[in-house]
Amino acid sequence: MYLENRNSGFEIKLKKEVEEGKIFEEIKRFFNASEEIMRKERRCYVLGESEIALDSIKNLGQFVELYPANDREKEKLFKLFHVKPTETITKSYHSL
Repeated sequence: MYLENRNSGFEIKLKKEVEEGKIFEEIKRFFNASEEIMRKERRCYVLGESEIALDSIKNLGQFVELYPANDREKEKLFKLFHVKPTETITKSYHSL
């Protein structure tokens, strides 16, 4: 499963759809029991043409993700939040 960025927010996408039933219960049990699954709470906001996600990752920390619509919006967001390009993290949460 993954989130796809849309104009009005984020949409959950599945690589393969499954019907409720045995396979669904197996997958759900895996997510609930596995320590390999990252637990993330996300709040999404829209600012101008861009989106901002506030993530809280269990056992890792809190993060802000900026999704600027274009370079102009990126400059605007970086200036608004006093972000320097050298301060950004380009690794995935899993790699951290």
